[in-house]
Amino acid sequence: MYLIEKTPHACPGAIRWAAVDAGAPLDLATAASLSANDLPKDKHILVFIHGTASRTLGSFGAFCEGDASQEWRTLRETFGEHIYAFEHRTMSESPIDNAIALAECLPEGAQISLVTHSRGGQVGDLLCLGVADLNDARIDRFQRPSRNQRGDRHDKKQLKRLRDLLQQKRLRVMRIARAACPARGTLLASDNIDEFLSLLTNLIGYIPVVGQSPVYEVIKRVTLQVVRDRTDPALIPGIEAMMPESPLVALLNAATEAGASWVLLQGISRAATG
Repeated sequence: MYLIEKTPHACPGAIRWAAVDAGAPLDLATAASLSANDLPKDKHILVFIHGTASRTLGSFGAFCEGDASQEWRTLRETFGEHIYAFEHRTMSESPIDNAIALAECLPEGAQISLVTHSRGGQVGDLLCLGVADLNDARIDRFQRPSRNQRGDRHDKKQLKRLRDLLQQKRLRVMRIARAACPARGTLLASDNIDEFLSLLTNLIGYIPVVGQSPVYEVIKRVTLQVVRDRTDPALIPGIEAMMPESPLVALLNAATEAGASWVLLQGISRAATG
């Protein structure tokens, strides 16, 4: 699954999406990933977090259609060049892993606003958790109904790592916009995923050229693997995390110490495309 999720961008991470002088968004396929030292500590920055089996352009590509959109111009007026895209793997890595990777990219004391789509909302929610939400007692209760001890141990370790990072970084999440976030899980990741993926695979097969190509055979093998292993966090943690009964869904819904203002940025929902 990790190999399948390789994208044209060789180094997932935080990528600058706004140039210093240009009005339109930058080409993300050729941009370099940034470290915490590359991002400003004293500026309010905006980060886009894409959804499942997608990339930034898949979730927010309307910003790049033709001339820069009015929404993009408004964001440029507010954030200037400090607009970033967080490219990450959504099936072979869990939202917890993604949140750790993003936190590592951000400088200490950073003021950030987040625009998220689909499971990207889970990543954003994790960055908003307070110390009380990730105390030892709550992490100890992180347990799957199937008692998958290996998966539980890994995620508990990662949650403690995330807690330590958030305490160290002292991030200030000013606002978060969530579109189609599986906040309480989604049935597409559990009961209906077999039918959903089967339908999707058949539709892809009708695309000229694709249906007769080796690529389509790979797509079918991926579909079978996802259906077979969706509940195994060691194999497809990104899918398992979105199931309604997943411990991550329970953890996020039990959060009591939100670190952000839960408001919708005007115009963002119109710009999200997938």
